[in-house]
Amino acid sequence: MAFPFGEAPTLREFVEKAKGFGVDVRQAPVIDGPEGPIRFAYLWIDAQRFVPLPDMSYDERLAPDMVDHLARRLQISTESFWEGFRGFDEDDE
Repeated sequence: MAFPFGEAPTLREFVEKAKGFGVDVRQAPVIDGPEGPIRFAYLWIDAQRFVPLPDMSYDERLAPDMVDHLARRLQISTESFWEGFRGFDEDDE
């Protein structure tokens, strides 16, 4: 699918822009898994608006569906992160 606008943000760019909306990056408590400790981070605004960070490098570009997913969970417009991209219709989720 080709998009008529610039390239998607990297995870780092997304996180930096999200911080401008009051988002914090938080670390979940360590969970003891069968193969050792499990650690993950998430983006947090409040108890209704949070989402785990994708398991990828901060320098990788996000896929359009990931930009849409993260922005929806944070309840911030997708266009705030990727100019010209208004996300997908809710029926497409």
